[in-house]
Amino acid sequence: MYFELEQDIFDGLRGICEEVRENSEKMTVNAMLMKMMDMQDLPMHCPYHHFIVPAAMLTQVAIAEDRDSDTFNEWMRSAEERAKTVPAGFCGECGTCGAAVGMGIFVSIYTGATPKSRKNWQWANEVTGKCLQKIASYPGPRCCKRTAFLAVNEGVPYINDRCGTTLVAGESLNCSYHDRNAECLEGECPFYESENPEKNDGHADSTIVNREFETIEERNKCFKMTEKEFIRDNKEKLNRLIEEEHIPLTLRVEDILEDWLTKDEGFTRVATPIIIGADKVKKMNIDNDNHLREQIFWLDGRKCLRPMLAPNLYEVMRDMYRITRKPVRIFEAGSCFRKESQGAQHMNEFTMLNFVELDSVRDGEQMDRLETLARGAMKALDIDDYELVRESSGVYIETLDIEVDGIEIASGAYGPHPLDANWGIFEPWVGIGFGLERIAMVKGGYQTIKRAGKSISYVNGIPLKL
Repeated sequence: MYFELEQDIFDGLRGICEEVRENSEKMTVNAMLMKMMDMQDLPMHCPYHHFIVPAAMLTQVAIAEDRDSDTFNEWMRSAEERAKTVPAGFCGECGTCGAAVGMGIFVSIYTGATPKSRKNWQWANEVTGKCLQKIASYPGPRCCKRTAFLAVNEGVPYINDRCGTTLVAGESLNCSYHDRNAECLEGECPFYESENPEKNDGHADSTIVNREFETIEERNKCFKMTEKEFIRDNKEKLNRLIEEEHIPLTLRVEDILEDWLTKDEGFTRVATPIIIGADKVKKMNIDNDNHLREQIFWLDGRKCLRPMLAPNLYEVMRDMYRITRKPVRIFEAGSCFRKESQGAQHMNEFTMLNFVELDSVRDGEQMDRLETLARGAMKALDIDDYELVRESSGVYIETLDIEVDGIEIASGAYGPHPLDANWGIFEPWVGIGFGLERIAMVKGGYQTIKRAGKSISYVNGIPLKL
């Protein structure tokens, strides 16, 4: 696997280390890692991490032992030189992760090990092996952040014992990089936010992250108590779901909207296929030049998993109107699929509830009707603090979005507009699509939508890996 290294990146990382040492900023090794990982232009996954691990260790040792500039600079030069010999993709192509090698590089530089050394030769290889075993206890795909943290957590105690250093790895780590990692293991990763009790996701007090402690023992005791509270609270929530609530929040949101639509607004529920044809995608103006096409999960050249509910609803709405010649009010709730960014508000599989109303409003009054329906839905959902925002759209020309705390939970559109002729629709219509997981995320106070989505890691926002 070829990766062209840029010297500017190495220079920037060394500059961070030099500044930290000059200011005698003592910190945990993981905090030092993150200080370097946060450098602008550093890729999410890259062989620069093979240098970051030993550099972070050497910087904190230099501060703790008050090493002079010449020694520190020689350490950095040697660490960079050796790290550059570990190529990109070494983990998957040769079975040896560069983060583990980075720990071996640190021991070798710090102790002056050579191929002919005795004890420190053994230490350098043994710490690399221990780190590799820990890294390999989790599945792929690789994550340079995860493996670096694992290597530090596994290697620091061993190195302190063998080399007499006083480094602190840093416990209860909160990963802040998973939004950039489309291949994140999420709940399977020990550093994913769901595994961190001190992170405020409706479970624990986030102020603990910013607290200062006089001793490591005091800090560890506090974290352990917080973890116990986190586990206890989530067990209580799970028992409450089983014994009282029975239905997770996302499904309750769907039930609320269904009741409102059928009982108060006179809508009829329909169900349509998840697999749709390429011709329907094209009718939505998603052609080869539209960036939305790249987000679609294609099964072959002619079929895909539906990225939205609209194509099928267009057809059903048209045919029902053709038969009855009466206003049509229908809705559907079901899974949609897109290759999203996998951030805190996106998932590849998500649940939409779309309703559409045809020939029941006069042309020119569509936006007013949309606002009325949007406010009715928010009242039914018992959400008072929201905004209605008009936006331009690549598909629907103009939309009316419903936002809560800056999060778009629904988007409404209306016609006639240019797409309608593709489907044989010529009468005025209005419709709104709701993201059920996003609504549950807002109502549940979750920081990530994955707590509300279809999952084997969460039930009703409760992590199952307690």
